Amino acid sequence: MLVPNWNVTVENTTTRSIKVNWKNLTLVINKMVLYYIVQMRNQNGSDVLNALVVNGSATYADVAGLSPYTEYQVSVVGVSSDGQPYKSSNVTALTQEGGIVFLFVMHQYHIMYFV
Repeated sequence: MLVPNWNVTVENTTTRSIKVNWKNLTLVINKMVLYYIVQMRNQNGSDVLNALVVNGSATYADVAGLSPYTEYQVSVVGVSSDGQPYKSSNVTALTQEGGIVFLFVMHQYHIMYFV
């Protein structure tokens, strides 16, 4: 069941991870939530690329193992004590781009690649 007034946001994106935040679903549906499933889908939303299950008292998750400079459709599903799933709307997230940094130290070049 889609819950239209259940807000999900993303922040602290890196090249390989995203922090996903949500409002405590128990306050919205007036039922105890057993667990949440954070889903990362490809850009068009058709395939789940990564999923993370967290405790029902959580209000955020750090999702790692993502690809650099990739757009994801993020949603959260909360499962209540009676087994009913409640889904958030999708939010779009973009991981940061990896880069090359040149350092000049004592007449030597050091190349570091960040991913």
